[in-house]
Amino acid sequence: MKTVTLTKTVQAQQYLPGTGAPDGCVRSRPEVVWSAGHELVYFTFANLRPRYWLGATKLTEEPPKAGDGIFAEGCCRFVGSDGAVWWRKALDFSMWSVTSEASATRNHKAVFLDESDEVLVETFKDYVSMSGWVQKPGDEAVFRNTVEFREIDGGLGRGYRPHYLSPGDWLTSETVDGKLVYKVLTNDEFERLRAA
Repeated sequence: MKTVTLTKTVQAQQYLPGTGAPDGCVRSRPEVVWSAGHELVYFTFANLRPRYWLGATKLTEEPPKAGDGIFAEGCCRFVGSDGAVWWRKALDFSMWSVTSEASATRNHKAVFLDESDEVLVETFKDYVSMSGWVQKPGDEAVFRNTVEFREIDGGLGRGYRPHYLSPGDWLTSETVDGKLVYKVLTNDEFERLRAA
């Protein structure tokens, strides 16, 4: 039996905050998805997936119970660092079908969170809290330290396919059947690939 060792060429750049991101990367920003009437909103960020519509209106008094059963409208209670309490409507995707503004207008371009809009930023923070995206102190750094590489892809409504990198991740590219293929690998995955 004859043994042959095959090698392949993979281009790779590592993302290390403070020393720069791989070529072509931009800081990831939360995307905003409004309901058709702007009464409800949800957010997406990198690989964190939304599960709820959240009421855009902050209620300072507890709303009356909307009914019984799993299809009753729900509310989420929030408590601020100063002890202030407020509520927002919360509808689970698996139970509620809500038409988004993008679907109603057939405009599927990404709408990013305007960080100068204090009301929307506060709504985003409530969404993060309700969704459990931040579990312990320090987890919020994900919103400052995640970058994305945008691979041009006309098949997607936004015109590109994002590849998200956390600190230490590698953006790799290789040519497969004449096409450039991008992948994001953790540092451990990259070291295993390099050792192979």
